[in-house]
Amino acid sequence: MKVSLSWLKELVDYDLNPQQLADKLSLASIGVKQVTENFLELDLTYNRGDLLSLRGVAQELAATTGSKVLFSSPNLPDGDLP
Repeated sequence: MKVSLSWLKELVDYDLNPQQLADKLSLASIGVKQVTENFLELDLTYNRGDLLSLRGVAQELAATTGSKVLFSSPNLPDGDLP
């Protein structure tokens, strides 16, 4: 899956260059196939369905780097589960 770094930067406040970002994600067991200045190509496994969206990748990146997520989860009515 290709992940646009410009879109990712809109979702997470991080200060890493593309190679540093790839290295951090690799330490979190997320394979990175290709690194360019515009995108990362991730090598996803079947058990990481949470990474099939850009928001999922953003949340994983924020957790791995200690960065701030720049979006919020939608508000659900009382009693509804996500």
